[in-house]
Amino acid sequence: MFFLQDEWLVFGLAISQGPALILRGLFSPTLAHFIPVTNALNYFLFNIFGLNYFSYAVLGSFIHLINGVLIYLLAKLLVKGNLFPLVASVVFISLSAASQLVMWAFVNLSMLSLTFTLLAWIQILKIKSQKQISWLHSFGVLLFVVLAILTLENAAGILIFLPPRLTGFP
Repeated sequence: MFFLQDEWLVFGLAISQGPALILRGLFSPTLAHFIPVTNALNYFLFNIFGLNYFSYAVLGSFIHLINGVLIYLLAKLLVKGNLFPLVASVVFISLSAASQLVMWAFVNLSMLSLTFTLLAWIQILKIKSQKQISWLHSFGVLLFVVLAILTLENAAGILIFLPPRLTGFP
């Protein structure tokens, strides 16, 4: 069994707070952040997997591979050809695997924040390529942005700091 201090803290919180873990930090003046999507995922996965590290590692690997595919799709929307998107995806999958899967397999399931952020960017670029913006795509962007921020608020950084010229939005 290989868990770090952060995982043990989450396990303890899942046991001691139960479902209240999901809304942990909502009205707390001392807590640094409010991440209900991550907390819900942590709570439900602990109740499903318990302390079975292998289950977390498999799920983490699956999410990591999904993120690699989403990076490929995003890069494909940004550049022509298949070589750069393929290289970007392979580099992401291989170079970030240690931190994403080995070091923090449980708590770092908040890598779903990256999943939601990539889905938001893919939707934004699809909107840019269309002549008319549909409410469904706009709702998709909003939904993915909110999910990303409620999973890990650091996701707001990639949405704010990527060059606006990529999106066509001011």
